[in-house]
Amino acid sequence: MAEFVLSPCMISSGQFRSSSYFPQINLLRGIAAVMVSIFHYIYFTGKEGNLFYEQGMTHAIGTYGCQGVYIFFVISGFVIPLSMHKGNYRIPLIGKFLLKRSIRIEPPYLASMVVILLISSYFAHIWNLPYPFDLTKVLLHIGYLIPFTGGKYEWYNILYWTLAVEFQYYLAMAFLYPLLSHKNRIWRYLVLLLFLFAPLLYTNPAFLPLFAPCFLLGFILFLFYTGKMETPEMLIWLFAVGTMNYFYRDPSVIISTSIAFFFIWKIRTDTWVGNRLGDISYSYYLMHGIIGSNFLFFYSSVYDSYPVKIALVLSAILISIMLSTLFWWLIERPSKNWSHRIKLH
Repeated sequence: MAEFVLSPCMISSGQFRSSSYFPQINLLRGIAAVMVSIFHYIYFTGKEGNLFYEQGMTHAIGTYGCQGVYIFFVISGFVIPLSMHKGNYRIPLIGKFLLKRSIRIEPPYLASMVVILLISSYFAHIWNLPYPFDLTKVLLHIGYLIPFTGGKYEWYNILYWTLAVEFQYYLAMAFLYPLLSHKNRIWRYLVLLLFLFAPLLYTNPAFLPLFAPCFLLGFILFLFYTGKMETPEMLIWLFAVGTMNYFYRDPSVIISTSIAFFFIWKIRTDTWVGNRLGDISYSYYLMHGIIGSNFLFFYSSVYDSYPVKIALVLSAILISIMLSTLFWWLIERPSKNWSHRIKLH
């Protein structure tokens, strides 16, 4: 997932209408990752069936955890063009840009897939099940090509579909950013309209167009902070995005993405906890299903009381945070540092 921290020297560069340091994004990324994990843990189904009663209040509340995915899309819509703005991106730099993004997201992604294959192979061995390794399937994962197989192959981790959408977004930005940041408002509006009406063109949930309005909210904030859009104009576009999401998404998507929008725009919070949670959010996002779901698999069938089940979910979150921190330190942190060494300008 995308991250963004600007150096203090940019604050005084005059490029932005206000502070260009956005620590609230760290907290928002952490919240979004935990929301997704809550959704998966509450909806967990083990040997004894569903962890929580399917028609109960807990199940209904857990449904909203999936909104964390849409919050991530809003964040990416903001931080990716902002980082391209910082790097003075131009079309000839497309190779560097895609290499930089790939180095940032691929090593943790591939490492998490290796962990899944190892754990799955272990259980396949002790339970006499077919081994999960399939070379074609692995190669399709590396290129985020699973959606192009027409359902013949599935993701090793269902969460990977969001990474495929993100990568499609990176490809789109590699070509569209010069228009999005153009001095001429007409070119900027063409990009905004393309993302606004993209769901009318293609509605397959495995591809970018259906989620384009969520990224568009980030574009609006990007244009506002780079001085290319004023507040009234920004709010009009916000209303337009909400209207489009009303017809193509669940109403909860309008609420969650709007909250993310105003959180980035108005909230200024800089805490150690928020920054650390933001640091490991990508690792947590990748690993929480592997860690927490296996924890629930072994312990959820032992206890039947509601308070204990809530405690199990909280324990799964805590254990996932701890082990994801280790994963971040060993895998994600080095890839992030390597990515930062690649300068666009």
